[in-house]
Amino acid sequence: MRQLLRHEPSVRATTPAELLAFAAALEAEAVRRYGQLADLMHRRGMAAPAATFRALAEVERDHVDGVAAWARSLGQPLSDPQAFTWALPREIAESWDELTDRTRITPYQALAVAVLNEMRAFAVYSYIAGTTADAAARRAAERLALEELGHAALLRRQRRRAFRDGWRDKEAGAVPLDAAALRARLCTLASTAASRHRSIAMALEAAGDGESAALLNTVAAEEAALAGVDPIPDAGPARGSVPELLREALGPGEVLSEAMGDAAMAAGDEAVLEEAQRVQEIAVGHLARLSARLVAVERGDAMPSGSAGSCRPRAGAAVPDGPGSSARS
Repeated sequence: MRQLLRHEPSVRATTPAELLAFAAALEAEAVRRYGQLADLMHRRGMAAPAATFRALAEVERDHVDGVAAWARSLGQPLSDPQAFTWALPREIAESWDELTDRTRITPYQALAVAVLNEMRAFAVYSYIAGTTADAAARRAAERLALEELGHAALLRRQRRRAFRDGWRDKEAGAVPLDAAALRARLCTLASTAASRHRSIAMALEAAGDGESAALLNTVAAEEAALAGVDPIPDAGPARGSVPELLREALGPGEVLSEAMGDAAMAAGDEAVLEEAQRVQEIAVGHLARLSARLVAVERGDAMPSGSAGSCRPRAGAAVPDGPGSSARS
């Protein structure tokens, strides 16, 4: 499974009207893609999955209407969503194209991509919230980010149903992943991520960016808890400028997120599936927070605090109660 976002989002929403037009374009694309999947399932004689994707398309149409109603309630005309199609994250289009190009596709695989793309939308809105200078646009982006988490929760329920109904396509002879194998994989990857993030935090502290260091220490502590290690192993020194260090910090989280996505696909039972998904959400939350911090530093919006104890996330830089927050991890 690919990392969440490989490229910095192109959208520049400077007003609520522009942001909502982008949101309408994103939701309209989801309607189109679910319609394609429904048709594909129908052609393959899979009536129940086809009905599921038609229902999801209708849900997304309701979201499009909701965005338009939101714009009207603000007394602002909704900009033409077509004008924002170019700004849609390329990873979303690529993942849908890759899926529909397969000679074989199961509902479980399609729903797994759908969940991932909702989390990508969450990451984009988190990015906008952390970079826009308009307070109203920032609040709207935070609300949209939270709504994407709700969309993802709906799709996860559908994905679990697909798992229970056997709508998966296991490779011939593949051994399903059990709880012990998942635990071993998680221990190795989360421990490695925690170790590297702790080293990067120390380098950021030495560079005078206490706020970034505090964020990395928090991420490292959450990863260490996932791995069940205490204290965090030493990964050796990290070097580079503050932006370079923050970019490096994205790597371990991407590896952990991708590995847990793969583990969910190979899960041998529902408990393993749900645990892999839970950890993946935590890793995705870490990536969103680190990405927002990197953007803020590169834009010059975040000044070094000089003290790791003074970590106060910039308003809008992260969405409250998102995946990976301490309340959910």
